[in-house]
Amino acid sequence: MRLRLFRAPNMAEAMARVRAELGDDALILGTRPVQEGVEITAALESAASVAPAARPPVVPDPRRADLLAFHAVPETLRPALADGPLDQALRRALPFHRLALTGDARPLLLVGTPGAGKTLTVARLATRLVLAGCAPMVITADAKRAGATEQLAAFTRLLGLTLTVASHPVTVGRALARRPPGAPVLIDCPGTDAFDPTQMEELRALAAAADGTVALVLPAGLQVEEAADLAQAHAANGAEMLVATRLDLARRFGGLLAAAAAASLPLAEAGIGPGAADGLVPLTPEELARRMEARLAPSAAAAGDVADRLPRPAPTAAPRHHGPPPRREVDTHPTAAPTSHPMPPPASWQAAAMPDPRAPLHAGQAASVRPRPTPMPAPRARQDVRHAE
Repeated sequence: MRLRLFRAPNMAEAMARVRAELGDDALILGTRPVQEGVEITAALESAASVAPAARPPVVPDPRRADLLAFHAVPETLRPALADGPLDQALRRALPFHRLALTGDARPLLLVGTPGAGKTLTVARLATRLVLAGCAPMVITADAKRAGATEQLAAFTRLLGLTLTVASHPVTVGRALARRPPGAPVLIDCPGTDAFDPTQMEELRALAAAADGTVALVLPAGLQVEEAADLAQAHAANGAEMLVATRLDLARRFGGLLAAAAAASLPLAEAGIGPGAADGLVPLTPEELARRMEARLAPSAAAAGDVADRLPRPAPTAAPRHHGPPPRREVDTHPTAAPTSHPMPPPASWQAAAMPDPRAPLHAGQAASVRPRPTPMPAPRARQDVRHAE
């Protein structure tokens, strides 16, 4: 505490000196008249002497700790998710971003390992756009997997879209030159090994030819380190965001959190079901928090067997029989050896069921017994699949 004496001809001038030197926080300890006029004793609390208010210690929530441990959240992320509402903690700890699917946006390339769900994600995004009244341009660059074009064409045919096949950077560039005005572009890329330099070089060439945004499709439920390594490898080769799939099947989401945190990839979309129209939703902190909390396994002591808590159908009364009890069939040939193959039908039945077309017709036999082969129609050219040249 600092003590000061101020003297002035009058009280107003003395108070002005106190405020000028000590500020408005000065404490007036006393006043008295003196020969020069008036004397004021003032003091000021120093910053060191004022103890800050003690912050209450953060008590870890045991339920939150169990939740993070259940999902195998990396230890580096757990402090940021330890307290507060889970959705707000996720928003602070991880990046989230919506996909740009407007007509003037850059083409969107879906990349990832084989079987991650890229083709189905393209079909779901195309369905969302068509239902919103916007017809996208859909391109498949997957010429490696057998049936890849036919799988995506089955969806685009139902949506009334034309699927463009372009598996080379040159053909991708030519296809995009015919992009309809105001049409978003979705490109289904082939499945790649993120640790194969040759495959990643081909993927970079496709992305450069399309001048698009690369989104990594990553299934939930992967081991934490594996998911983080995949995300970092794809981020090093141009991936800018992350689309999570199989959130309806996986029980633990620590791999997704580790991938987004390790590679700084914003979480954009979530595959939550098999449907094309409702199986993909924007992945928000609220949606992720809700699914994480719903996946926490109940303790055996508190909940017991999960099957015991499911509703059971009402018991159905057994049919009541009136009269004598039904007779039982008794095997009259107990010595007969059982057989594992049924007895073949008589030869007369086979002859009647399968007439020989080469046999001559008998008198009174209808001529329609011998059907003539129907000629197969010539294959027509596919109008819903276009190959870029």
